[in-house]
Amino acid sequence: MRLSIVVASILGWALSFSALADTIVSVKFKDYQRGMMTLNQLGIDIAGVDYKKRIVDVVTHEGQGDVLKALEVLGVELEVLNVQMKIQSAPDDKYKTPEEVTTIVKKIEADFPSLVKLSTLGTSIEGREIWVIKISDNAHENEKSEPAILFNAMHHAREVMTTEVALDIANELLTKYDTDAKVKSWVDNNEIYIVPMLNPDGNHRVWTSNNMWRKNARGDYGVDINRNYPYQWGACNGSSGFQWSDTYRGASAGSEPETKALMKLVGEIKPVFDISYHSYSELVLYPYSCEGEHVETHEIVAGLGKELASIIKSDNGGTDYEPGTSWEVLYGVDGGDIDWMYHEHGVIPYVIELNSRSAGFQPPYSLVAPTLVKQRPGWGKLLDRVSESSIRGYLSEENINASTSITVEGLGDNNYKSVHKAKVDGSFHVIVKPGMYSVTINTPNLEVIKKEVTVGKDRVELTL
Repeated sequence: MRLSIVVASILGWALSFSALADTIVSVKFKDYQRGMMTLNQLGIDIAGVDYKKRIVDVVTHEGQGDVLKALEVLGVELEVLNVQMKIQSAPDDKYKTPEEVTTIVKKIEADFPSLVKLSTLGTSIEGREIWVIKISDNAHENEKSEPAILFNAMHHAREVMTTEVALDIANELLTKYDTDAKVKSWVDNNEIYIVPMLNPDGNHRVWTSNNMWRKNARGDYGVDINRNYPYQWGACNGSSGFQWSDTYRGASAGSEPETKALMKLVGEIKPVFDISYHSYSELVLYPYSCEGEHVETHEIVAGLGKELASIIKSDNGGTDYEPGTSWEVLYGVDGGDIDWMYHEHGVIPYVIELNSRSAGFQPPYSLVAPTLVKQRPGWGKLLDRVSESSIRGYLSEENINASTSITVEGLGDNNYKSVHKAKVDGSFHVIVKPGMYSVTINTPNLEVIKKEVTVGKDRVELTL
């Protein structure tokens, strides 16, 4: 029987219990890629993996035997390694609730008024504020010469460690500003944006009803907001159209207020880099996420992704995060934020799946401090890289228009090519490798402006 027919015949059954999340079944597939693809097609909640050992944690209810039977019907060979019952209880109470995040970010603004601008991106379905912290030497001004970098956390409600990492970025930048020359340079020369909790409603459910809740608070079923972004929404079997699936993509692309909030911010600030923090699996993921697809600037995006993976220490003390696209190391994903950011705005974005299988979604709070230390080299690397080989351009006033596009192409043997839109102030920032480039401005009046530029190890600035 064809796989697609069998999947269709049992899909509704599988989804009927996928939201009940009180058991984690750890399995090892004979064919890792096929097993992951099948779980994804069934809409079964994949908690995380140990990629090197090819071990997969599947979240389900007490009837895990039925899940295994379904996989057997599909001809997926596997070995069951462990079955762990999950008692429905809240995480360690030192992790942050939505209310505590609000208190913390307001205190951050009060303690560092000249370096911090606190704003709301809007409200969630249940009316909770979605906060963004802007950190810069002149935080209340928009400085045309300074590129933006974005860090966001908690697309998925149960991933409580991610908010700790986001708040740690703010704390490190602000408390060390006066004593650490590198931190001062980062803050003085960039506009750094931090969204510590994108999904406050879902996190509220984690604390009040189901500690394994993943989605937002749409109805009693929820939407996976990291399957809700417009690019490739529902395009490659990387999400589900069934409400009870943990990867339910929503009724339409960009339908959720949390999705809209981050999209609005990205459209306004057009960050050079983004890290979206998730847990768990010790991975560094980059676009694109549908099977077989790579971005046009794959050499640079993948190269930097591999650098990040090499400098973030794993929970066992090694430096062995696994880099790759989602479809290469996990499964196909559609409607994800990093694909949308790259395609729509030319952002170079990464998902960092922090923590190991042994830590899981909600490890003891004692693991927070070492996790924060391990993640600092990663986000610090991006703050360093933005001032290295790159082209920062400024459009003249007559060329600033929403329809103006900027094309950067490598010359000679350099096959680099990317297309960008400038911010409303006319600035743009393109990460490249050392070499010669042609920068072409296509203006609304069809006038073409072209300049050639040589880029070394540092940033080059030009006006067009």
